[in-house]
Amino acid sequence: DGPSAAASCSATRVAEAACSAGACVAVSCADSWFDCDDRFDNGCEAQLGNLDHCTECGEACAWVCEASGCNDAVSVGVGERHACAIRKDGTVVCWGLNLYGALGNGTLMSSETPVSVETLRNARVVSGGFEHTCALVGEGTVRCWGGNGSQQCDNDRENAVRTPHTVVGVSDAISLATGALHTCIARESGVVECWGSNEAGQLGRGTTTIGRNGRQRAVGISTAVDVAAGQLHTCAALGDGTAMCWGDNSYGQLGDGTTMPRSSPTPVPDLVDVVAVTAGDRHSCALRSDGSVWCWGENAVGQLGNGGTGLSPSPVRVRELADVREIAAGPATARHTCALRRNAELWCWGNNSHGQIGDGTVDVRLVPIRVLADVASVAVGGDSTCASRTDGSLLCWGRNNQGQLGEGSTVTRKTPVPVADLTDVVALSAGSSHTCALTDDGTVDCWGSNAIGQLADGTPDFRAAPGPVAGLDEVTTITAGGTHTCVLTADGTADCWGSNAFGQLGNGSGSMAEYSPAPVVGLSNATAIAAGQAHTCSLSAQAEYVTCWGRNDEGRLGDNT
Repeated sequence: DGPSAAASCSATRVAEAACSAGACVAVSCADSWFDCDDRFDNGCEAQLGNLDHCTECGEACAWVCEASGCNDAVSVGVGERHACAIRKDGTVVCWGLNLYGALGNGTLMSSETPVSVETLRNARVVSGGFEHTCALVGEGTVRCWGGNGSQQCDNDRENAVRTPHTVVGVSDAISLATGALHTCIARESGVVECWGSNEAGQLGRGTTTIGRNGRQRAVGISTAVDVAAGQLHTCAALGDGTAMCWGDNSYGQLGDGTTMPRSSPTPVPDLVDVVAVTAGDRHSCALRSDGSVWCWGENAVGQLGNGGTGLSPSPVRVRELADVREIAAGPATARHTCALRRNAELWCWGNNSHGQIGDGTVDVRLVPIRVLADVASVAVGGDSTCASRTDGSLLCWGRNNQGQLGEGSTVTRKTPVPVADLTDVVALSAGSSHTCALTDDGTVDCWGSNAIGQLADGTPDFRAAPGPVAGLDEVTTITAGGTHTCVLTADGTADCWGSNAFGQLGNGSGSMAEYSPAPVVGLSNATAIAAGQAHTCSLSAQAEYVTCWGRNDEGRLGDNT
């Protein structure tokens, strides 16, 4: 007796087979295999569950296939040594250094591949600071995790917040930004609120005292529509098309034509029709309604994009760039800038010492250079960059010493490489060495550096792949500072984690870091949040003010002190 037909045809992955005219003919397929070409004579050629055939024949995924279907990345956020991505279902994964919990998965173990942020759903924006991460969830809630040494996660708990912490009292945030050690949000009412480090006055409350009493209101702002946090400074776009900045001004990063520090918001002269702002290490940029980009501040490595290397305390137009719809220059330690054009092309310029421009070189770029096509969103890290594409895939490049690229190694990449197992990302934010992503189900994932809890997984270990931030729900916005991260949630509250050395987490505690998300005390109805290097600011929907907290030297809290 010879072998059965099924045994003879085992190479065609059939469960039941017959021999016909000397050929194997499939009668039924083996588990997880399917006949996609309606030709039983060549067996069952498609394995369901892979990226080419997810739950049915021909359902191709760009990044991750799950039981429910594709779950691709839609947005990304990059911190100093970690990164996060928002997936299509609203969940978030993070990867990279996790010393203080910036990955948000309840541990302090770093990861070279994405890990899920625990209890985080409906995330809309994710942003990474130096060692913390924040996300904007649902209709305006903010949740943060990671390093909390400066209260950049806005809670009164330990130095590191290992899982997402809801920023108390915020349900209407519209924008979120994380600096190195501070966080800021813009709220529906047009106010900005910040928390965390304030030694340069980056909280905008007129003082340079440490903002350990939670969120602080930036004085004189009532119509903010966007907020951005740099290392020691903060900027806001106002409803009338103007912009204001405050904090450190050593390199002219406030754009007021001087290098004098300002502890309360000061106008950027002659800048009109502003629709968005972004802030890097010691430079700032604004996007105007005509699609042009204007930058000011430090320019030693071409981060202003005007073809030179001299600093400018007043706005200068970025050369060879038009029709821009999104700009990114954070987090607090970044010295390169990227812009996403309306045709979905990504252009970058500035520092390229670790290949963070993505052009395959380490050459400084004094003017913008085209990097990618079909891009949906972009996030700039300290020495790395991540972008989600229109097909839901996620790519990162640049420095990878703490796994902040999320591709499973610690090898620097000079060109874009795929991030492992992360899909449906809707927002990204990058800290100094960590990155966080918000997925369309409102969850947050982080990766990269985690020394001070910026991945929010409860460990100090870096992670080279995305990992989930636990304890977050309905995240709508995420922002990463230098080493802290904050998120807004649908109810207008915020959570922060990571370093809290200057109170940038806004939780009112004396802890140096939080390894899981901790609520920002007293914050409600926030509409936006932004984290700087060591301070944080938010916008309020009802109170009509900007609140900031954290480090306040150089007046970065904007409270006139």
